[in-house]
Amino acid sequence: MPAQLPLPDTDAVVQALHEVAALPWMQRPVLVRDWVGAALEHSPARELSDLSADALRMSCTLLDSPLPPELAGRYIEPHP
Repeated sequence: MPAQLPLPDTDAVVQALHEVAALPWMQRPVLVRDWVGAALEHSPARELSDLSADALRMSCTLLDSPLPPELAGRYIEPHP
């Protein structure tokens, strides 16, 4: 089991959320791709757990960003 990471400072989390919310629309997919890449690097066998994938999917939804291909392949999206 990996060591527990220290919890972030609450003020730092709020500041980070404000910075992400202020990102231009075209930069959000780049951020999400970086998050998915980092999650894959830290995952056993470079596979996301269901919990990690769901959290990243929710982040994409909240940021109004498309799912990166590595994440989109895990879900079936209905076509309107």
